Amino acid sequence: PIPSAPVANDISRCGWGTVTLTASGSPASYKWYNSSGTFITGETNASYTTSFLMVPTNYSVSSVSAAGCESTTRTTVTANVVTIIGSTTASSNSPVCTGQTIDLSTPT
Repeated sequence: PIPSAPVANDISRCGWGTVTLTASGSPASYKWYNSSGTFITGETNASYTTSFLMVPTNYSVSSVSAAGCESTTRTTVTANVVTIIGSTTASSNSPVCTGQTIDLSTPT
């Protein structure tokens, strides 16, 4: 039988870098596809680590049965890259991303 599409959730990271996407629900393996719909050679595991990203990028994943049948639909998953809007310098260089807060204080 043809397997149903896998479950995969969007994931975000603060700042540029790689993102690890994860799928579940396949009876045997998966096929990961890039944003243009091309199979990413060799990527058949439940997780896929992207190349270095600077912008949000969509990928898709399908389920593959033990007999090699691929699901007729793919699940789209987004690797979000949240823009860094500043950084602290007093005690660390931790990035601050959109939607995060930071406490600032002055010496007394």
